[in-house]
Amino acid sequence: MRDLIGRELAPYARGILAEMLDDRPLQRGIASGEIACVVATTKSVLDTGERARIGTYRTVVSYFFHDGTLYSDAISMPAPARARLGYAAVPMDEIGPGA
Repeated sequence: MRDLIGRELAPYARGILAEMLDDRPLQRGIASGEIACVVATTKSVLDTGERARIGTYRTVVSYFFHDGTLYSDAISMPAPARARLGYAAVPMDEIGPGA
């Protein structure tokens, strides 16, 4: 994994991450600032040698703009192995004032 730091990860994407990157309405919503975050439950999202050892995680990816540049940040927590895999976008208007 450390060899991928600072590199474009899309070519290594698999599973739920690949689905999210191919979801054009989701990507348009993120780029326009309509999507505040995405909550995803996944197994390994990158095609690396470590993927077989990675368990199930729930991840919140938040999106924000600064000086016209889109940034993202993510935090993950272990999820039960039986958790349903997938993702859901959270629109900006569902966050509420002051969030």
